[in-house]
Amino acid sequence: YNSAINALGKFGMVSEAEDIVNHMHRLRDSGQLRDGPDHITYSCLLYALSRSDQSGLAERAQGWYEKMVDLHVSGEYPDMKPDSPIFTNLIRTFANEGLGLEA
Repeated sequence: YNSAINALGKFGMVSEAEDIVNHMHRLRDSGQLRDGPDHITYSCLLYALSRSDQSGLAERAQGWYEKMVDLHVSGEYPDMKPDSPIFTNLIRTFANEGLGLEA
């Protein structure tokens, strides 16, 4: 899944990358996927958001970041701790929209 998300990101297919992450969560919740998305998955997704030229992605990136943190803090995904690539891609997404100070 992570490779597919990364590839979609390279081609600017952000919505499709987000769909995969959502699908991974559904599979995990239904017991069809033992390990759900991890911090690498979110790093790939935020990379996709940071590389796209679409507008309005900073808010979506913030939402994914917050979901990641919530999953980590809740203990549902204890290894889902944000790291340098996560923060780099989040900041890049904000900067791309001229929101560098908000990042």
